[in-house]
Amino acid sequence: MTNQLRDALLASPHLRLFVASGTYDLATPPAATEYTLNHLALGLPEERRAGVVHQTYPAGHMMYAHQPSLERLREHLVAFVGEVAGGR
Repeated sequence: MTNQLRDALLASPHLRLFVASGTYDLATPPAATEYTLNHLALGLPEERRAGVVHQTYPAGHMMYAHQPSLERLREHLVAFVGEVAGGR
């Protein structure tokens, strides 16, 4: 899967990736996500690496069920979409 995502990022210069993780997620721990994203970045030029954003929240797997995390997630997503829409 990582190779396919890397290929998509290389083929589509405007494609960006936002990944949200809960600090206390036992199903997909943030460290495992970070490991995967680091391997994804190995084949990407530096300017494409900037298009991969990983945020963690003080919650579990469903960080959106924790109100403070939901609020931060919303802020991060609004900023991410705004950057994409603004062409940055």
